[in-house]
Amino acid sequence: LGYAHDCLGDISGAIAGYEHAVSLDPGDDASRASAAYLYQEQGRLADALRANLDMHGDPERVRFRDVQVAREYELLGFDAAAEVGFRHVFELTPDNVFSNIAWPAFLFAHGRFDEARAAVVQARTRGTPRAELAQLDGELALRRNDRVGAANAFAEAHALRPDSRLETTLAAVYGPAPASAGWLRQRTADTRSSLVDDPWPASRLELAVLLQAAGDKRGAIAALSDAVEKGWRDAGYLRASPLFSSIAGDPAFEAVLAAIGRRVAAERERVLSAPWCPAALKVRQPTEAERQRGRDLRM
Repeated sequence: LGYAHDCLGDISGAIAGYEHAVSLDPGDDASRASAAYLYQEQGRLADALRANLDMHGDPERVRFRDVQVAREYELLGFDAAAEVGFRHVFELTPDNVFSNIAWPAFLFAHGRFDEARAAVVQARTRGTPRAELAQLDGELALRRNDRVGAANAFAEAHALRPDSRLETTLAAVYGPAPASAGWLRQRTADTRSSLVDDPWPASRLELAVLLQAAGDKRGAIAALSDAVEKGWRDAGYLRASPLFSSIAGDPAFEAVLAAIGRRVAAERERVLSAPWCPAALKVRQPTEAERQRGRDLRM
């Protein structure tokens, strides 16, 4: 039942099903990890990490669990632990679709663009084509001011997942011919309608892209703020992505990043004060200001 709700995009229904499955069988680590992923999507990072660390059987038998843990470390600001986890899975399981996306995405969000590009090239040789990997390739091309390369990569992402709203919008906005004002108006209206009952935070990124393309910076920032309210916690990606270059540095955009920072700090404190917190995480981590200085130097 949880999986059925998951496939329908119903986060709350899916979590209820998975949690009930675990209550009936505490050894059901697959359902525990599935719930953990959805906690992460809701911004409940401490709950997600705790669930993924609380495996009752062999953690290696739980698909994608190592990638999830590394992602939670990243979102919580435990960058060193996240890097070890992402690199480990990327190097040792070349057929892991999600690690082939997650490792270059981690490098990208941390301003390590040359390394991210090399990781994308390597991942593309592994026979695990995914729209997310092609999209990341397009964003890297935009950072190099390679509009043709970006258009080709976004077109590939759309071809790989033609039903994805974001991929469709990116292929249109960054395609060889600019999207018309009429298309942008209709697409924006359709997107707003689709978001009414959509609990997924990342869905708001498409609206932000559309509103920027139409010149509505206030609206774009409001869409990102709504994503944060729904659970989006990846400030690093918002800083690094050229998709948001027209609003980067705007005080309201910085306020969105600050809102993420406050929410992440609260989740991080929950982890550090918990009895189940891994000892390695209690080693002093760089502050957000120190991490930002490092990103600035790399950029």
